[in-house]
Amino acid sequence: MPSLLDLIVLPAGLHALGLEEPALILPLGSPPSLIAEKYNAQTPRDVRSILEPADVVDAQVQLAFAVARETGEAVETVGQRFADIRKNDESAPTQIATEARRVLDALVRQGDVSISKITVEEAGDDGRLLTVDYVNLRAPKGDATRQVQRTI
Repeated sequence: MPSLLDLIVLPAGLHALGLEEPALILPLGSPPSLIAEKYNAQTPRDVRSILEPADVVDAQVQLAFAVARETGEAVETVGQRFADIRKNDESAPTQIATEARRVLDALVRQGDVSISKITVEEAGDDGRLLTVDYVNLRAPKGDATRQVQRTI
């Protein structure tokens, strides 16, 4: 015959003897920014944003390049339309650069960022690598150069 304890399901955190088992709670730090990278203009390979919290303007840039525009009610005016560029021909770099400017247009008009350089290079047999260098105008002086890369 089963015992009474075999038939009763105890709530989470309670032991069969009635003692609470403490839950392990670990504090979480700020997430790293992996799309818009802070780097030193003299040494562009020196990425510092992995261990630092994300800036608000950089987070807006990340959102704009990460979200596909018009894929839902919340992203009617934010995001990119790189999926609409169907052919990887000689006009693709111009279309990609134009879309990158359109993605950042609202932030440029608000005075949050200024675009320094946009480059589009071949990436493999059928892709393109978009690199956008921009300046975060809300960041402290001397620490404002950023770069966004996306393979399309």
